[in-house]
Amino acid sequence: MKTIGKRIERFLKATWPIGLIVWLLVITTWIKLELPILGHDTPFLMYFFVVGIAALLAGFGAGIVATVLAAGAAYVFFLQPGDISQVTLGDVLKLSLFMAEGALISLIVEQERRSRRKLQRSLDELETTRQRLAESNERVTQLLADVMDKSVEQRPRKGRS
Repeated sequence: MKTIGKRIERFLKATWPIGLIVWLLVITTWIKLELPILGHDTPFLMYFFVVGIAALLAGFGAGIVATVLAAGAAYVFFLQPGDISQVTLGDVLKLSLFMAEGALISLIVEQERRSRRKLQRSLDELETTRQRLAESNERVTQLLADVMDKSVEQRPRKGRS
């Protein structure tokens, strides 16, 4: 029973980004279809949000998947609605530019995620070093106090021989 639960857990961890991407794409496409002012003249505009969120939450690969799926949705629903067999050079250029921009967004966001993780590791190491230094300082202080106590005990007292 435990292995089935672990398998399901691993499956969910591995697939949640795809679910998120699909959900965001469906919502974004629905909004663009319901509010034509947001969709037909600027077929890719709101999809940059999907790419950025996917890359931020799940990494570079998820950003690329979101870019490809968003390009497909934009093409089907806004560039050539109803007739996907009519590909124009303008459509190819628009799709290519969107794909390049989506890849760039994904790359930039992934670099930011890596920098944030590296910064957190450095902060953790700094805190560990600070704790070790504080412990070392306490030991040195105690050692000096012990040495001072011993020297006072061993010092010959004046007036007594």
